[in-house]
Amino acid sequence: MQIALAIDLLLVAPMRLQNLATLRLNHQIQWPAGRGGEVYITLRPNETKNDQPLEYPVEGHARDLLHEYLDRYRAYAKVTDSDWLFVHLDGRPVPASALRDGITKATQRELGVAVSPHQFRHICAAMTLDHRPGAIGMVRDILGHRNIKTTLDFYAGMRTRQAAREWSKLIDDARRVGTESE
Repeated sequence: MQIALAIDLLLVAPMRLQNLATLRLNHQIQWPAGRGGEVYITLRPNETKNDQPLEYPVEGHARDLLHEYLDRYRAYAKVTDSDWLFVHLDGRPVPASALRDGITKATQRELGVAVSPHQFRHICAAMTLDHRPGAIGMVRDILGHRNIKTTLDFYAGMRTRQAAREWSKLIDDARRVGTESE
């Protein structure tokens, strides 16, 4: 269940492995309006590689899975004084290496492709830019890059096919508007 939750959290909050492994309840994972309200993963500048604050809403399936994990699975662990999200049954935090290995093995088993935690960041960037060519600023914000050049160097690449599709839609829409007014 921990690995399933870790994967879901990486899908909605493509953070680095170290941040995932050190998530703590009521620290990085917050419920501002109480447990029944919205959930956020909030990383302070001193907690990220680039000293950039990050805040990710945890919604939908990821939110439901987080609550199920806390209510049904984490309750088996002896965690009376531990606020770590991912814990062993004795309350010790699960190390980053165990999460990495579990995620990589689970994705290999279920998808036929081993996906490391860091690759979720690449998936986020690729999917965002495939659906929104030119949204490089959005990718920078999601990934927490301090400098837009980092994002451009890694992810801008040749998105001409996606950009051309968007351009074609704009032309088709313009033609449609033009013929409707005649």
